Amino acid sequence: MALPALTLLLRPSVLRSSSIYNADAPLFTGPDLPAFCHALRSYSSLRHIKLCNCDLWTDSADAGMVLAALAARTTPFNLGLDGNRVGKTQEEQFAAGTQLAQLITVDRLVSLELIGCNLGEAGLAPIFEALSVATRLESLKFSGDLVSREFARDVVLPAVRANISLRRLSFTTEAFPSSTEGGKGLSPELVKAQNIVTARR
Repeated sequence: MALPALTLLLRPSVLRSSSIYNADAPLFTGPDLPAFCHALRSYSSLRHIKLCNCDLWTDSADAGMVLAALAARTTPFNLGLDGNRVGKTQEEQFAAGTQLAQLITVDRLVSLELIGCNLGEAGLAPIFEALSVATRLESLKFSGDLVSREFARDVVLPAVRANISLRRLSFTTEAFPSSTEGGKGLSPELVKAQNIVTARR
């Protein structure tokens, strides 16, 4: 009954913010999902949307339906998908990253938080490739995905340089390997990427 109840909750036009936390249990699945996606897509008053720890990528098709509904929104919004862990294979990570890349390119998404999503380099690659055509996205936040210095140099930096809309780029320090042996912190390449974005403010 949770999904139909949440669908009803989204309907009032006065609702500006919606935060859903589901303790790592699948939520976006079953016959009630299309109605929920319609509510996500249709009710324009929502400005802040959090769908966290909902095991979004239990089924890639269902996840695609949710993200497509968000991409079809006609008003600006901020999105948090924290704690929705992707599968461990590179194929699963790439598929999730490709879905998110399609969302990033729409004109209504203003900020995106991906904390603890286990995207890996395979999932992060299409996201950063999409930055070159993202014209509205202002804030992008990651945590929990390890990236190599080569990935930061060859994928992250070129994407950040090509993008003109981003004003905030955040990597949680503890989540990335340090350039100094034995320590933890951001590599010089990731620091440079953050500095490029910060200089635009």
